[in-house]
Amino acid sequence: MQYKIDIGVAEGSLWANGSLKQPVELRCVGCLEKFVHEINVPAFALHTELHGPETVDLSPFMREDILLNLPAHPRCDRESGRVCKAAHAEAPPSETKRKSDWSALDKLKLQK
Repeated sequence: MQYKIDIGVAEGSLWANGSLKQPVELRCVGCLEKFVHEINVPAFALHTELHGPETVDLSPFMREDILLNLPAHPRCDRESGRVCKAAHAEAPPSETKRKSDWSALDKLKLQK
């Protein structure tokens, strides 16, 4: 993880702000292959109250911001020059003619 954070104490509270970067390995929803994606959190910010002399662990707050920036549907061709295999895969031609979904409605005899 790479981070650049400014930290300070003011009026009994700890504040921190900066940026976070974390490379993660994801699986593409299209081709199901693994790829590395870098998560960027450009505006990490934290403000928490202090209750006395204590040690403050920022890692849970950083972890939460990184998890919130994970892509919901990761694709390997999203930001890089990589081409997803699933984007160029062609569906095999259908050998059987499919019956129309409206065929049951076509059989109805409605009186006007």
